[in-house]
Amino acid sequence: MKRFQKILAVTTFAVVLFTGCNKDDDNDNNDPVNLTNKELLTAKTWQVGETYQNLSGTRTHYLKGSENTSGVNMGALRLKFNTDGSGSHTDVNGTNYTFTWAFSSADESTIHLIIEGNIIIDWYFVDIESDVVVQSTNVSTNGLITAKWIPVP
Repeated sequence: MKRFQKILAVTTFAVVLFTGCNKDDDNDNNDPVNLTNKELLTAKTWQVGETYQNLSGTRTHYLKGSENTSGVNMGALRLKFNTDGSGSHTDVNGTNYTFTWAFSSADESTIHLIIEGNIIIDWYFVDIESDVVVQSTNVSTNGLITAKWIPVP
């Protein structure tokens, strides 16, 4: 009988332990489950978290707070997309520019940006989530940059 009571006590404890506590059970209001790509993109200001570059056969890598073989301090780069198709860009020197933007494919996997009315940049293979934007960009005819943008804290 005592053995049965021990097994029952251990089983009851295990059931309570594995099903009783879940901090997130009743409050899912902060999850970005149904946000559109536009809502996700415009909700935050973005900074470069990581880049891989291949420019004329020279490969470089930047990882925020760690490795930087690019020779450029990308820590100042910022992008803010607005819902009206405008935005602001801070370059590596801290200079601010305005831009316009729009999704340029039906599946929203490409974004067309025009900085200061004359610099055209197309982002390809765009993946937008609540905490990261990943994209690739052609640079002239002999370069490719792939970047991971993260929210500015």
